[in-house]
Amino acid sequence: MSDSTADASMRANGPPSKTIMDFQHEFQGQTQFFTSLCPDEIEQALEDFLKDEKCDVDKDLERYCMTFSYAARPTQADEGELPEDQTLTKEDTDLEAEMEAMTGNLASSKVDMRMKISKLPKPEDFNQAQMYCVEFSKADGDAFAFQHAYKSLTDKALKFAVDDIFVPMPATV
Repeated sequence: MSDSTADASMRANGPPSKTIMDFQHEFQGQTQFFTSLCPDEIEQALEDFLKDEKCDVDKDLERYCMTFSYAARPTQADEGELPEDQTLTKEDTDLEAEMEAMTGNLASSKVDMRMKISKLPKPEDFNQAQMYCVEFSKADGDAFAFQHAYKSLTDKALKFAVDDIFVPMPATV
């Protein structure tokens, strides 16, 4: 089976194996994404990634919800590099070291997180796939570290699941 066939079959949306809650439009945060991928695939991919990272995972057996502690490690892209034509003075070097120590400590701090998958209302167009929302929330820890951890998880473990489509949201009154 080719990769494209495997991808198409995963997005064919077999029915979820657990109870799935309806999407609540109130959340609409920056730490969520929408997907047509079956929730079982997303949950399994995240759980496998977290176990490989030696994270504590508590998975709800009846709903698509899991809590875990995660510390995203800074990457080369996070650290940034100076262009070749720029150099640092002694003061710049000292300031750079202080900033790196501060942001590095925050970015690698453990954060207690919760991941929940909910379903959007059934599309009116029956040819359109069922859509799901994957939401991450911070249970405990630093807000900067949480944002960094969310970005790390979606880039490393769940990038395959993010659909690059617009999902219309009802206006709030």
